Parts: sequence; C-alpha cells; structure tokens
Amino acid sequence: MMIVVTLTSYPKRIHKVKEAIERFLKTQTVKPDRFYLWLSEAEFPNKEQDLPATLMRCLIDNHIILQWLPNNEYCHKRWAVYPTHFEDTVIAIDEDQFYPPNLIEECLNKIKEDPNRILVVARTEFKKWTFNSYLPVEALTEETNIDTPSFCGQCCFPPRTFPLEAVETRNIWIRDMLTPKCDECWLLPWIIKTHKYHIGTIDALNDYDVCEDALYTELRSYDLTSWKENKFEVLYKVIKKIGALEEARQCFGEGYSAPPENPKPLVALSLYWGPE
Repeated sequence: MMIVVTLTSYPKRIHKVKEAIERFLKTQTVKPDRFYLWLSEAEFPNKEQDLPATLMRCLIDNHIILQWLPNNEYCHKRWAVYPTHFEDTVIAIDEDQFYPPNLIEECLNKIKEDPNRILVVARTEFKKWTFNSYLPVEALTEETNIDTPSFCGQCCFPPRTFPLEAVETRNIWIRDMLTPKCDECWLLPWIIKTHKYHIGTIDALNDYDVCEDALYTELRSYDLTSWKENKFEVLYKVIKKIGALEEARQCFGEGYSAPPENPKPLVALSLYWGPE
C-alpha cells in the first residue's frame, strides 16, 4: 500500500502551490510515496509554460507528478487519482491551508484502528452558526450547531473505501449537471449509496488552525447560512438522481426528504453516521 497525496489548483491560487508543497513535505513526520498535482488545460492552455518557473523547479526537485486534464473540473480534479490508487491510502490537501506535521501519521494510525473509516475534518468555523438543516436525525433540537463532513482538502480515504462510481464516465454528466464545483456534494451521496463505511474525524486537524487569514476573509464574504442551505438542496438532488434515497433514509432517518419551503433551524447529520 502506498501513501498518496493529491492536490489541485487554479490560476488565482497557483502562486501558492510551491510554498504549500514545500511546507507540507518538509514538516510531515511521515512522507508520502506519491504526490500529484492536477491542473486543467482549459485554465492553463500552454500547460507548463503558463506555470511559474519556481513552481516547475519545485515539482522537479520534489518528484511531484504533474497531471493535466483537458477540461476544468474544478475541485473534482483531485479525484482523478482514482481508480489508479484505489488500493492505496489517499490524502487530499489544499494549497491555501496549513497542516499539522502529524497529519499523515495520524491518518495511518486511525486506519489501523478502523480500515473502513473515511477520515474528514469537522468544519469548526461553521459551528458558531445555526443553519437550516434538511438532514433530520432522531434527536432534533431547535438550536444546534452544524456538524457535517468536509471532503475538500482535508480528508483521507483508506484503501478500497473511495466510491469508484463517483469517477465512472457514465456518471460524470450527473456531477456536471448538479454539482460541477462541489466535490462534497458529489462524494457524500455515493458514500451513502454504498453504505459500507464509517466517517470519522482527523483529530489533528480539528484542533489545528488549518486556514490562512485570507481564507477566513473569503469565507466571511459569503452568506454562510445561504451557502449551507443551498448545499443541502444540492445533496438531496444528487442523492435522488443516483437512486440513493433509501440508503439516505437508513443513514438519516425515515423523515429524510426534499428541503421544505420554510425549514426550521435544526441539527444536521452526525459525523459518525453509518452502520457499525
């Protein structure tokens, strides 16, 4: 089994990639066996010639595998690492984050404890908000903080846990129609449909300031409540489209249904849903 790190970027953030790679590789107590950078030819039409010279030198010096995709698939690009690395441990990182030095080490330790537990980070910066939830659970309260899995650049898929249906060509048109930019809204429904795995947290990340100040500024520029409400709408549409409503109700309860017109602020799904 290999340890694989996957990263993607785009023109607005490409200047961050060199520093992110060097910082990550320098600080990790356990080093990855493979490190991929996924970019889109649609965003960099001249490919390597459009990249900073310092980045190209960094990729060569650190044996980073640069892969080009013809279309701009946004954050979905990072999951092109599948199906090639289905038998390996895959960790997704972002170029605008700081990571604890024991990230890979902790992921491997958690995989030893439970090889079927997909590891994510709890988006703690959202917990100070109360959201309208469309994912009911048994014990609902009127004022409860959101707690939902985040599959962006802070997650780890142990070997054989990634839902390969999410990268099959026959399903990509659904992804591009319903959630072309959000991999969380795409991956979670497929994990629900397969209904095989637990979801747990990467504790090192939950207690670590992973976000740069610029990212916090970016987050504050949005109406987070509206963003989350829209996210749950998209989740429902994907779950329904791929035929996973029955599995979703097993996870979230029989009451799981389309978002109501006037939803009440309720609790969202637990990080530890799924069969025991």
